[in-house]
Amino acid sequence: MELKNIILCESATRHPDGTFSLLRGGIDNWVSPQFPVNILFTFVITVELSLSETNQMHTAGLDIIDEDGKRLVPQAKIQFSSNRVSDQINFRNNIMGTINLSVPKPGRHSMDVSVDGNPLGSYEFMVAKSANQGPS
Repeated sequence: MELKNIILCESATRHPDGTFSLLRGGIDNWVSPQFPVNILFTFVITVELSLSETNQMHTAGLDIIDEDGKRLVPQAKIQFSSNRVSDQINFRNNIMGTINLSVPKPGRHSMDVSVDGNPLGSYEFMVAKSANQGPS
């Protein structure tokens, strides 16, 4: 099993042919004048399975961790499977969801992805405090 991508975006649409469309993809930085702050985003995670991993249920684990190593939300567990298709060479599954994340303080964060308990990868993002603009 291989993690092909983790994308944070404004929104995403799944298509019947296994592809997806997204709006404003590649978000990795938010700025807020005050904390805590809620940030709303959609994630798209693409996992490629080998032939032997098809036709069975798998569980993706999704964690959002702050720079102190604390989970910001309980771990999401998302079940998925990919059917074996004879004329297909890649067995990819796009896992998507929308999160309204409460961030208590500025800092670096990561979205960590595992499948069936095995870590596959992570995506780092920053939530920063905007500089105060005093009188000039």
